[in-house]
Amino acid sequence: MGIFPYVSGFSEWRGNLYAATLGGGLFKLDSAGRSNWSSFNNGLSSLSANINAVAGNNNVLIAGTLANRLYDRQAATDGVWDERFITGNNSPGDGVTDIVAAHDTLFMATYNLFYYSTDDGLTWHESGHTPRSTYTILLNAKQAVLMARNTFSNGINKTGFYYIKKDSLQQSVVPFSNVDNHFTYRMEILGDKLWDAGFFGLYYMSLSNLPGITAADAKDPVAGGGGDPGAVHYPFTVGQVYPNPLADYGRLDISLDTAKTITAFITDVSGKLVSMPANGLALPKGKATLSFRMGNVSSGVYFLRLSINDKIITRKIVHINR
Repeated sequence: MGIFPYVSGFSEWRGNLYAATLGGGLFKLDSAGRSNWSSFNNGLSSLSANINAVAGNNNVLIAGTLANRLYDRQAATDGVWDERFITGNNSPGDGVTDIVAAHDTLFMATYNLFYYSTDDGLTWHESGHTPRSTYTILLNAKQAVLMARNTFSNGINKTGFYYIKKDSLQQSVVPFSNVDNHFTYRMEILGDKLWDAGFFGLYYMSLSNLPGITAADAKDPVAGGGGDPGAVHYPFTVGQVYPNPLADYGRLDISLDTAKTITAFITDVSGKLVSMPANGLALPKGKATLSFRMGNVSSGVYFLRLSINDKIITRKIVHINR
């Protein structure tokens, strides 16, 4: 069986390949012969026939439709789609244009807005104060989410390029380029360049124009004496929060190959800032312990996000208010 009628996107999820279509919902590639596609629409209504984007993390697969801010969510343990609205009500003029996954966070762009979710797509939070567009493409970078927001005005396509740092999701997006007579279909970071597949061909921009932003899978090599000259190791390690669950005070062990400056902040599941245990804290080479206090906050799940060497490390906190 083939895919019908038009493919709008692909996603590899938990070892299988899935295709989103405009008119036929979702399809799954046969894992045995890799030659047939089968419908993957269990739980979907006709409202979800037009799927424009699909992406997932280890726990969930998310598909976005072209209207009503309607999206579809399937947990790895369920096998059935759950149709949901981002804001809890219809918005006929606003559909999902792209979705990307970055570790514990999912990012979603619609025609008008930009959202993120830290609870596997159960709830979404508006972020970025983005300008409106006719179509937005997202790219997951190591330190930020990049977006190409296409607009059409007075008969001319224009694309504005922006980024938002993952440790500053409540800030405004940062513009870094604007191109007239252009429409972006897809972006990718390869080597030292940001590549753009546009209406008239393939374009690139040097990453030197985006200081501090690298590919999502980029490593942090550190030069060292002896051993394999081609070996790469990480310049720091970060332990787990302990104790966990915790009632008030918590600790996090950090080991640094070189002296570094760190920032740490704690948020709730909605992304609201709870506290900032460290802001530009200089740590020497070697082992250190970051101590923090939850204070008088309600019991529940929180996230400690550590910014170090242009990398965001997230640790889950279970807080019990005694």
